[in-house]
Amino acid sequence: MRAGLFASVLSVAILGTGSATAHFKLNEPVDILVTNALGDPAKGGVAGAGSQKTRPCGSGDASGMVTKVAAGSTLHVKVTETVGHGGHYRVSIVNKFPAAAADFTDPAVTGVCQSATIMATPVLPVLADGIFAHTQAQATVPKVYETDVKLPAGMTGPATLQILEFMTPHAAPCFYYHCAQLELLGPDAGAPDGGVVVVGPDGGEVADSGASSSGSSGTGGSSGSSGSSGVGPETGSGKLPQNNDSGCSTATSSATPSLALMGVVGVAVASMLRRRRR
Repeated sequence: MRAGLFASVLSVAILGTGSATAHFKLNEPVDILVTNALGDPAKGGVAGAGSQKTRPCGSGDASGMVTKVAAGSTLHVKVTETVGHGGHYRVSIVNKFPAAAADFTDPAVTGVCQSATIMATPVLPVLADGIFAHTQAQATVPKVYETDVKLPAGMTGPATLQILEFMTPHAAPCFYYHCAQLELLGPDAGAPDGGVVVVGPDGGEVADSGASSSGSSGTGGSSGSSGSSGVGPETGSGKLPQNNDSGCSTATSSATPSLALMGVVGVAVASMLRRRRR
């Protein structure tokens, strides 16, 4: 009983030092949320307090960043996987901002995140599916994946681009989400020549990325060495967690218990010793 109590107290102390973390960061185009280097959205100004699990775009503090791009052009998509899981990604778009959960449909899943359906021939709102596919054995972090997607030629005005990650093995829910706010420009709207323009919350231009050039469409991708962000706000930092076959991440902040938690453990140990002396 006493040993069991001590083990329980120790477990609480150790678990209290870590937290579930983001699974990927959206580098390009710019995220609609303020995120840190791991992709964790901020909430209420607190880094990492938001969520990537909330449909359809995660939840947290809005970045206010808008990517202006010509309708029908090629848009570069770049993500950094920060927790290693097997799986793949899907890119979708709807002609509105903000988007509602009902605007996007999650892929059908077999078992507990065993597999997810992939559209062999994507149909709107899906632009690309099954991209960056990899197994758990191939999962390493940080891993940069990038590709180009073709935007609909007849779609102009506000749009929401959703990047969905399917993970396996993983406990339910099987998906994580990030989104970008796009402004799709017609031929007479002064669209950048083959590139994008990012504007901030005040409407001022933040950056001009130039023409999309790297990455390949479909299932291709490339690796990288860091989870650094593209254009856009970024707060905080963190150590990337290791792969975890059981379904989610390990602790990412300090691996050392806090002084308060160590104090709880100390009190429990002292109490055990006093009872034994009696």
